[in-house]
Amino acid sequence: MKQIRKLIFLLAIIIIIFVIVYVFFKRPNLKPVKGQLDEMDLTNYNKVMVISHPSDETIYGGVHLLSDNYVVVCASCGVNKSKDEALEKVLNETGDKLVKLGYPENFYLSSDLKKIRKKLKIIANYKNWDLIVTHNPDGEDDNTQHKQIEKIVTDVFPNERLYYFGKYYDKKELNKLDMETTLDSDLLKTKVNKLVNFYDKNTVKKYTHMFPFEDWIGAGSWKS
Repeated sequence: MKQIRKLIFLLAIIIIIFVIVYVFFKRPNLKPVKGQLDEMDLTNYNKVMVISHPSDETIYGGVHLLSDNYVVVCASCGVNKSKDEALEKVLNETGDKLVKLGYPENFYLSSDLKKIRKKLKIIANYKNWDLIVTHNPDGEDDNTQHKQIEKIVTDVFPNERLYYFGKYYDKKELNKLDMETTLDSDLLKTKVNKLVNFYDKNTVKKYTHMFPFEDWIGAGSWKS
């Protein structure tokens, strides 16, 4: 009886290890970055937004996407079908393009970061981009993956054309600052009433207080 229990226990451990390896090391079968770009008509698409997760583009740049043409590069797109579909709906509404990189949602391995760097270099060299925007050095709300993406983007793209998402404030800080939005009121309504609603409420509810603020900062002017 003890031997059977041991065998069951060992089998359970093996299954758990297999699941962990499968979840964290399996990569989606995506087209190479250059292939994705080659398939796009990039006429009048001269700006790039690099994000870590679906919803980052809407929270920190939804009105900008509605205002202009962007190629949105998402590091963790390709691993979660429902979130991918939400992002695709957002970009269909805003008229922007999407490049999927296919890396984990919750953390990047060191090997992932090397591959992300390589892919972002391809994008940086693909076209003479007018503007690049990405996460700020604080990772907005201190998100590790955001910080990792920012470091790579800052390293591979021209800094004179690089912008960071604006500073993140919690609700109490924001109330004390008594900030007012500078965004177009009609576009902000579209962001709040349409773009945000493509995502699961639990994904975005933490950030509702930041929806009216997209005060991007030039890389050379950033102060933590």
